[in-house]
Amino acid sequence: MTVSDISRKLPITTTLTTLGGDSYFTVVNQGNKLVIINSGGSVLALDDAHVLAVFNRYKALPAKRRLMAGDYVDPLWPQRPNRIFSPYVARLIDHLQ
Repeated sequence: MTVSDISRKLPITTTLTTLGGDSYFTVVNQGNKLVIINSGGSVLALDDAHVLAVFNRYKALPAKRRLMAGDYVDPLWPQRPNRIFSPYVARLIDHLQ
């Protein structure tokens, strides 16, 4: 899964709840570029390596654990590509499944 794969499936702006459901984030689709903006205002432009790493993690987890934010951060995933944004990417991937 790549940024292009995701961008083909999304409108220009998508707002999703977080994995825990207590907050939200926005995905801005700029064609070749996807930008995540969390509720605190932090921003990250996604790259293919980050998306692929989270996608592989998502697929490797049992279905009942795929929506648990803790599985995308330390200590359960020390090799995660980004401590803050990996759970948002997992939620985005789940939204597209």
